[in-house]
Amino acid sequence: EIYTLSLHDALPIYTGKDDDTPKSNPNDSKNKILETITNSEIRSFISNRNLPITPDDKIKTMTIRVESNSDGTVTGLKGILYNEQYFSNLTDQGQQLVLFHEYLHGYLAINGKSYDHSTLIESNDYLQGIKDIFPGQNDDFYKMMKYAGCADAPQFKNLSPQEKRDIATLVNSNIKKQ
Repeated sequence: EIYTLSLHDALPIYTGKDDDTPKSNPNDSKNKILETITNSEIRSFISNRNLPITPDDKIKTMTIRVESNSDGTVTGLKGILYNEQYFSNLTDQGQQLVLFHEYLHGYLAINGKSYDHSTLIESNDYLQGIKDIFPGQNDDFYKMMKYAGCADAPQFKNLSPQEKRDIATLVNSNIKKQ
């Protein structure tokens, strides 16, 4: 099994052709997010966007597609693409987290903010979403989970090797089906 320190890459790479894993429906996760997230502005953003959530097994994990003009300013959201095998191997909370992560990219982009992983790590909205999805955890848990899916951010790259390993262990044990 191959693991990285990214939420998006936290699962083994699938190489087989046949699989009996039941397919998960991201729209179920979207509904759970709408029941869970306490930030009414973000909940409304997600609720009011009828983005198609489409399987595309050419991608490795999940991604949000944006529309932009010639200067790179985001003008709209096209939808979310996801790898069915990847998504089906996540726990319910893992599915909610990865989908919330993509919606938050879109939320930041539509509001004219940088929507890169560095911005997500610094976002109180991301941290609060993690707290909503994983209630009752200690502060160290939330400090580490905010790096989930953000291994390309400078804040993560500046951590010690031990901190990176600890984060990878925590993320993998909380989002991946055992």
